[in-house]
Amino acid sequence: MIDSYVIVWHGPRRGGKTVSQSTQSGIDMINGRNVWSNYPISFQYRSRYDHILRDYSSQPLDYDALLHQDSQFEGGVISWDEPALWLFARSFQSKVNKLFSLIITLMGKMEMNYYFTCQFLSLLDKNVRMQMDALIFCSDLSFKYHQLERGTTIGQLLQDMSGRFTGDMYENTNDVYQQTFFCKPFWPIYDTKATFDVIKAGELSHELKQPDFEGAYKKNSEYQYTQDEMDIMQLKHLVAGYRAEAEAEKKREFDITPVEFWREAHNTGVNLTRYRGEPFLRDIGIEIVGTSGKPLYRLVPELVVV
Repeated sequence: MIDSYVIVWHGPRRGGKTVSQSTQSGIDMINGRNVWSNYPISFQYRSRYDHILRDYSSQPLDYDALLHQDSQFEGGVISWDEPALWLFARSFQSKVNKLFSLIITLMGKMEMNYYFTCQFLSLLDKNVRMQMDALIFCSDLSFKYHQLERGTTIGQLLQDMSGRFTGDMYENTNDVYQQTFFCKPFWPIYDTKATFDVIKAGELSHELKQPDFEGAYKKNSEYQYTQDEMDIMQLKHLVAGYRAEAEAEKKREFDITPVEFWREAHNTGVNLTRYRGEPFLRDIGIEIVGTSGKPLYRLVPELVVV
C-alpha cells in the first residue's frame, strides 16, 4: 500500500514554495508515480542504474475528473499551486469547497498525495488546512544572507501536523525541523513565469474547467486587498518565521531590534514604514519592550495564527 500525504508549502512571495513543490513532484515521477498539476512540470533525468535519459512531465489537472474520483488518479499525485485562488477560505460553505474537502478525506483509499502552495494559510479552505500532514514554511535566505544569489537557497521549517513523519504531532510537541534547500539546479523543471486564466479560475465554483498549459496564467482572488492589508499579512509571515526559529532553538524569548526587523520586512517587499507599522505590531504577535531610547521587539507568548 502506498502512503498518502497532504503537504503544504507556505510563505512570502518568491520564497521558494513552488520550486519546493515541483521538486517533490519530480521525485515522485522518477519513482513511478503519475503527477497532475495546474502548471507544467517537465524535465529529463538519467538514472544512475541503467544510465538511460528519460523524459518526465506532469499532466494537466482535470478538476472535473478529480471531483468525480476518476480511477486514473489512483496512486497518483496532485500538485496544485495556489489552490486558495479556487478553494477560498471565505467560500468554505460552497459546493466545490465541500466536495474537495471530502475527496481529500478519502485520498487514502485512492493512495494519493496532495501538494499545495499558498502565501497565506488563512486564505486556504479551513477543511483543507485540517487535513495537512506536513506544513513547510519557505523563505529565500538571500534576504538574510546577502552574499547568496536571489532564489538559490531556501530555508524550510517543517511542522509535522499529523505525526505521520516523526510519530509526534506538532500540537503536542511544538517541534520544528529546519533544513536548507539548494534549489538552483531545479529551476528548469517548471516555468516560473507560467500564469493562468483569471476567468477560468473564477469559473471553478460554477463550471469546472481543465487548465490549458498553453494559456496565460494570472493570479487573482475573490477579495482585493489593500496594500496595507497585504503588508500586514506579509509581516505575519515574517513573525511566523521568527517564531519557528525560536521554537527550533528552544528559546523562551526572541528579541530583535526595530532596525533589523524593518530592514528585513522591507527586503521581503513590505512598504509600511516603521512609524505607520508599529501600531499593528501587537496584532501580528510582537510587543515593544525596553526603553524609549533602546526599544526591542519581542514575540508575544501566545501563538499567532497566520
